[in-house]
Amino acid sequence: IRYMYQTRKIGVVGQGHVGAHVANSLLMQGIADELYLCDINEAKVTSEVQDLRDSLSFVPYNTKIVNCYDHYEELACCDVIVNAIGDITLCASGNRDDEMHFTVPQVADYIPKVMAGGFQGIIINITNPCDVITDLIAKKSGLPKGHVFGTGTGLDSARLVSAISQQTGLDHHSFSAYMMGEHGNSQIVPWSLIKFGGKSLAELEQNPAYVFDKARVQDETIHAG
Repeated sequence: IRYMYQTRKIGVVGQGHVGAHVANSLLMQGIADELYLCDINEAKVTSEVQDLRDSLSFVPYNTKIVNCYDHYEELACCDVIVNAIGDITLCASGNRDDEMHFTVPQVADYIPKVMAGGFQGIIINITNPCDVITDLIAKKSGLPKGHVFGTGTGLDSARLVSAISQQTGLDHHSFSAYMMGEHGNSQIVPWSLIKFGGKSLAELEQNPAYVFDKARVQDETIHAG
């Protein structure tokens, strides 16, 4: 049997706090054979590329690190693009929607350039406001259904598990819990979906070990960002 190996190419747009961590995680886990980094700040993306290249001798995988700067058309060869652009200072109000004053024009500008290069892969959006930007990317890219994803309340669900764990002392892996709705201040906790070892929270609330302040947990989760 003859096997053919496909080079895995991933692009990360935006090299701020989140984007840089995404790139580093991809490198450390050996998920990408080629890693393409973009940012409108040339000095920032250059320094991040240098840091990743300098760390290659400490990781067990041979990954090619490419500095694309703001040449977004170079991302056309990627299988997956992670959108992580943003301006965290705009979220100082506590409302993630305020960041759209920066993220909407940035995404509206660069997505057509990526598509003009012939991109046909998957786009994963982290940028806030997550649901708005994910919808914008889907429309601007024209990619088929199932090709554009937002991380949505995935992070919020992890924060919910952490908040419950801190209040109860239970291990993060011993129960499941999810946030639903938008990745923003209107998200909610569907309490009926929380399971401890397969049993619902309602079944276990007679046990003091499973009792916690629901209002506080929900508030902490929503505003954790």
